[in-house]
This record gives sequence, structure tokens and C-alpha cells, in this order.
Amino acid sequence: MIGCCSSGEKSSKKESPSISESDAGTSSIISIIRKRKVFLQQRNYLQYLLSNLLQISSLKKSFGTTYTEVDSWINSI
Repeated sequence: MIGCCSSGEKSSKKESPSISESDAGTSSIISIIRKRKVFLQQRNYLQYLLSNLLQISSLKKSFGTTYTEVDSWINSI
């Protein structure tokens, strides 16, 4: 009986680390999802900036402005 109870306690102790391991796995998945979300936000922002730079470049070609004029306009914003 004593051996039975002690083995039952051991099995319950083995279950709790597996639960904490699943919690660790869940938190790592959540962390990966958050990092992915931040990455996508940064990528979208960089695409937005690149689009604006291309528009400025096309304006420069259209109006024949020099780089320093465009640069001073960007700095004034």
C-alpha cells in the first residue's frame, strides 16, 4: 500500500512538468506569432516608404528637380 501511494505521487509529479512544458510550448508559439506580426508591420511600413520614395523619384523626373531640392523638401516635412 505504501509503495502504491508513493508511485501514485510520482505519477502525479510527472504530469505537472508536462503541463508546464505545454504552457512553455504555447508561450513560445504566442511569442513567434507576435514576432511575425511585428515583422509584417515593419515590412508593410518599409513597402509604404519605398512606394513614397518611388513617387518622389517619378516627380523628380517629371519636374526635372534636382536631388538637393527633393532632399530639402523631404527634410522640411
